[in-house]
Amino acid sequence: MLLFFNVSFIIRQLDYIWHGFHFTNMIPYRFSFLYSFVLLYMAYRVWTLRKSLRLWQIIVATVLSLGLIVCSDSILPLFDLIAGKTTLLSWQENAVSNIETILKASYYLLYNLVFLLGYLTALCYELPPKPPRKQPKRRSSRKVKLDWLDSLHKKRRTSSVILLAIMGFELIMILANFGIRFSETDVSNYPKGTVDTEAVIDYMQQREADNLFYRAETTHSQTLNDGALNSYNGISAFTSSANVNVTDFMQALGYGAKDTYNRYCFEESSPVANLFLNLKYMIERDGIVKENSYFDDIYSSGKIHLLENNAYLPLGFLANAQLINTNFAAEGNRFAFQNSLIRDAAGISKDCFRMLSDNCITIYGSDLNLESQQTGYCNYVASTAGTVTYRCVADRNGLFCFYVEQSKRNNFSVYVNSSQTPIYTESYTLPQMLSVCDVQVGDVIEIKFTCKTGESGSININAAVLDEKIFRTAYEVLAASTLKLNEFKTNYVEGAISCNRNGVLYTSIPQDGNWTATVDGKPAQIVKIGGTMVGLNLSEGDHTVVFRYQNRAFSLGWKISLACLLVFTGLWFAIYQPHREHAKGKYQK
Repeated sequence: MLLFFNVSFIIRQLDYIWHGFHFTNMIPYRFSFLYSFVLLYMAYRVWTLRKSLRLWQIIVATVLSLGLIVCSDSILPLFDLIAGKTTLLSWQENAVSNIETILKASYYLLYNLVFLLGYLTALCYELPPKPPRKQPKRRSSRKVKLDWLDSLHKKRRTSSVILLAIMGFELIMILANFGIRFSETDVSNYPKGTVDTEAVIDYMQQREADNLFYRAETTHSQTLNDGALNSYNGISAFTSSANVNVTDFMQALGYGAKDTYNRYCFEESSPVANLFLNLKYMIERDGIVKENSYFDDIYSSGKIHLLENNAYLPLGFLANAQLINTNFAAEGNRFAFQNSLIRDAAGISKDCFRMLSDNCITIYGSDLNLESQQTGYCNYVASTAGTVTYRCVADRNGLFCFYVEQSKRNNFSVYVNSSQTPIYTESYTLPQMLSVCDVQVGDVIEIKFTCKTGESGSININAAVLDEKIFRTAYEVLAASTLKLNEFKTNYVEGAISCNRNGVLYTSIPQDGNWTATVDGKPAQIVKIGGTMVGLNLSEGDHTVVFRYQNRAFSLGWKISLACLLVFTGLWFAIYQPHREHAKGKYQK
């Protein structure tokens, strides 16, 4: 089993199968805890059989253990130095690094050899002495044998104490070594805002006690799973089982998402994106409540504020049938996509986002060189730590948003009208759209990127202003017919909707092939919107809609599990049942 595990660590196809036919994002070999369980079981089995060990077995085990120690990545660099692969010049250039390699290897060797010799000594000490020779007289022979057995008993008892002492000391050293090498985690502000955040979330949940389902998020995430951490239905998620279609959908909406990263992260996106994910609340934990026509500050505790979306749509709402054909996979400007998305969904003819004109965006650098400047795009070379600043001047009233792409993961801060305090500071990880604040004509928004010494890279920004009048017109169309939930469970959703026209019922329920639907008690065909979200074609009038989730793989799974149980039972019966009556040993009563 251990050999198969080791092969699985090397061959990617086996690793792929172990993870449910899925490649993990970082942290491979997540089944390796089974390796530890098997190893522990083997160690305990040897412990119970240690009285039957022979000297040659102990020596072979010791040699194999030395082989494992030598294969460690703490030792291999030392062999390179000894083998002369490192020249004298490189020794002089990397003297500190080489000395650290030697010290690390020496510590590793000393640490492991001490315990290995300890276990070797204890096991050898436990080996039975040579049995006594036969004596001419029976009485003296019996006494010698009893003395030999008594000596053997004392040796084994002493050896057991020594082995347990060494094992206990090793466990203490492992814990101490872990504490030295890995610093502690600061939990003084975890979750961010502590009791004030808890108070705000409690208020939100009490306020929505009669609402069966809604989504909330933080304006700036602390973890990628803040919803799970703080017990609310969120948007952000980092999970190895992330549905790639949902990730693509989130990416199209402008959220920080990437299929190979198994994640999508909410960062105060645009009101258009919020419509299609049913976001009702945002929790502001930095104490900065920006001017925003789409979120009302309704409650606060300390520096933590609860913001309610006044352009909220529930889990399901009626949209134009054209939404089914909207291409979510189209590359290009995210604001152009959101314009087409809202046009297709609401049936309006105008764009709600207006891009800033070219002369409204200026790029300049501090302590670095800018190259290849175009509208919103630049390359930079930073010989020393410096900043790249985008200066955007609003040419119309509305909500200012921008979409940022970087080749490096640099922090950036956003300032409005020469304020010395940034509206917020973000750590860039993935391309994303950010909502800043309401602006008037002439307002200046500066986005400053901090670049590291010796770094070169590129930055691209698209900026736009949301026209509130056009957006509200589209919102009223979509809000005219919404799904009112009667029952909501993780595998069952029932609701009623009064459709004022023919159209498609859009829901933010991801379809993975296991959802089925009925309309007015009759089976209905689910259509995918954006390649993932559940939709239903509905006619004008009142309807009762039911969604059911049933994992189709469960039927196959329980049959496989039952077959495995039967095979296991058969093997157990074949191996153990015929040998229930063992012959009694020489010394058994």
